[in-house]
Amino acid sequence: MNTRAEAMVRSLAHHQTIRPSQEPSAGWSATGAGIQLHPATAGQPLSRASAAELRDALTAWLHFSSHSRPENV
Repeated sequence: MNTRAEAMVRSLAHHQTIRPSQEPSAGWSATGAGIQLHPATAGQPLSRASAAELRDALTAWLHFSSHSRPENV
């Protein structure tokens, strides 16, 4: 797990919502409860930086949820 994902895990542990910083319209947010995908402008692809940020948020959430709720795999 990289440094950004580790920081995101800490944010989730503090009950913070993670939102995209690169492209606020990228259409996702993450909380300890899960990842929410939001409709974005039709046909607008994520940039490479935004895709990497979403990957890190998914990694952070998967790590956080596996440690906060061991019954979920």
